[in-house]
Amino acid sequence: RLRDYDISLILTRKLERKEFLSFIFFKEYLSVNRSLTRKWAKQNAVNFDEHEPESFNQQFNFLAGSNEEICEKIIRLSTLKIKKAKNLAKHFHKNGHEIRKQLKDLYYWLKICPKELVEDFINMKVLDGTLKYLGNFQDHFILKQKIKQYIKDLPKRNEEKAMLKGLDKKLETTQKEILNKAIKKWEEIGNKKAARSVALSAPDPD
Repeated sequence: RLRDYDISLILTRKLERKEFLSFIFFKEYLSVNRSLTRKWAKQNAVNFDEHEPESFNQQFNFLAGSNEEICEKIIRLSTLKIKKAKNLAKHFHKNGHEIRKQLKDLYYWLKICPKELVEDFINMKVLDGTLKYLGNFQDHFILKQKIKQYIKDLPKRNEEKAMLKGLDKKLETTQKEILNKAIKKWEEIGNKKAARSVALSAPDPD
């Protein structure tokens, strides 16, 4: 995705300043692939078929009804999302990506409902903070993937390759630190009385 290359470039420049290193060729690699991805994205936009994404239509049909009925459906589904996320959070470091996916769905669903109803259910600021940490974790994960792919294509003796391998190890440590911060935020969600009682009373997800 185009954003993946944008974020990887931003993180690489930050790490250059922090570590007093220079990754000229790696940045060029990211920039070239960003340009190619942009071209593909434009072409996909031209070829987009508005009738193709049937899943979107199904989701909109599901949200048919009055505002109150829609919010009741969303809250009911949200309890299942919280319960699923809680189960995944037992091994937070292992399941960070899937937890982020579940909480992103939860966040955007709840944004549809009135603020006062949502705040009785969950603290949206804490949820937003948790997602920011998980998003940061995801960005570093993507950068690691870009580094791994780039290193594969480099010759054995290459100065930048050695530096990138060292950077890859530091990124792993950074990711763990970010996830630890996400865990602390998540625990604030877990301590929210309304969310806890509703989630625990919800049936297990399929």
